[in-house]
Amino acid sequence: IWEIWDNAVGHPIAMNAKPDSFKDGILRVNVSSSAWIHQLKFLEKEMIQNINKQLGSVIVREIRFKIGKILS
Repeated sequence: IWEIWDNAVGHPIAMNAKPDSFKDGILRVNVSSSAWIHQLKFLEKEMIQNINKQLGSVIVREIRFKIGKILS
């Protein structure tokens, strides 16, 4: 997930959101602000589809967003 993240979600999102952890189909993502969390909730289904397509398998079932550090 970490290796394909930038390509799967696109540059603007990747600059403001980074994967933090993954367990049992749930991807936890650190996001730079509450405004970004609000926006990403609308894009969650599309992001899941793109991530799973890049991975070649249905691995991510849900994304949970939280404000946290964005490490490049």
